[in-house]
Amino acid sequence: MEEDAEKFKVSILVFLSKYEEQKTENAKLSPKSHIKLPDLPLPTFSGKFQEFENFKIQFMSVIGNNDSLNESQKLMYLKSALKNEAALIQSDQDNLDSLLKALENRYENKRALVDIHIAGILSINKMRNENPTQIRSLIDTVRNQMRSLKNLKLESNSLSDAIILHGLNNKIDKESQRLFQLSLTTTQVPSLQDFLSFSDLRCIQLESVIKSDFAEKSIPIKNKSSSGVNNSRWKSFLTKDTNKTTTAVESISNQGQKACVIRNQFKKHSVYNCEMFLNHSPLERYEFCKKHNICTNCLNFHPSKSCISKSRCQICSSLHNSKLHRDKTNVSIPSTPEGFTDIAPKVNSEQCFALRSMG
Repeated sequence: MEEDAEKFKVSILVFLSKYEEQKTENAKLSPKSHIKLPDLPLPTFSGKFQEFENFKIQFMSVIGNNDSLNESQKLMYLKSALKNEAALIQSDQDNLDSLLKALENRYENKRALVDIHIAGILSINKMRNENPTQIRSLIDTVRNQMRSLKNLKLESNSLSDAIILHGLNNKIDKESQRLFQLSLTTTQVPSLQDFLSFSDLRCIQLESVIKSDFAEKSIPIKNKSSSGVNNSRWKSFLTKDTNKTTTAVESISNQGQKACVIRNQFKKHSVYNCEMFLNHSPLERYEFCKKHNICTNCLNFHPSKSCISKSRCQICSSLHNSKLHRDKTNVSIPSTPEGFTDIAPKVNSEQCFALRSMG
């Protein structure tokens, strides 16, 4: 018996020694973290109805359910978290539950919240041009407000979608409205999600166009020799004697010939066909014509209001020349387009002008 007891004792000691060895080995393998995480800022609430629910959830998670704090400390933290209008809320008793109840009675107002979220959708600003930033803001606003309404147990349906969609369609620019209609392949009423998906794609398209335009403008313009214009000849033309230039223009005008005084007054082609003129953007062409009293309809040297031509823009059918057609993105017009300059005084009440090389 004693021998068996001794063997059992030895077995126990061997087992315990192996356990201690394993425990020590695990302790060596387990990494010790020396990274100090930053302190989480306490949530605050300034009295906006739509922010109260999130504030309450965050506060209860960090402070309200923290067992290491007593009720007095929790109350102090809650009072310090209230700002502006919310800080004026008074409770019947000076304790945490009473103050929380007072806040809930004041700010858990479903009717007020619904009004706020619907107003957030209806108050979206109308877009005057194709702006991806504004479209993206519209998408984010609608999705956030609809998510908040859903959290209030208000589900959307086909009727609410149709009403909201009608309002949103009038908020976007005309070109986006046209493209949205073209994207619809049936006569069925589209859903709000259809509109938001289209708007997402529209943003991507416009952002790609903007990046492409920016890349093109970032590329230095080569010497005008690549476009058939001699730089030295162009510079000498700009420095020609004003009286000689005036005489040349008068001579060509008296002969009834179309002369281009933008590039060279001795070239017998119209402004319409001038490569120097066409090398600029429609916005710059338009502003140059307005500044120098060139007809924006036929591109001849007379005021637009006295033009007898019946021609219209081949792109949009408006009363302006196709060479001056601009996309809706161009809403602001610079006072002086880059690359244009005057080369002569007025001649018979008409302006002689020149287009400077952008190289």
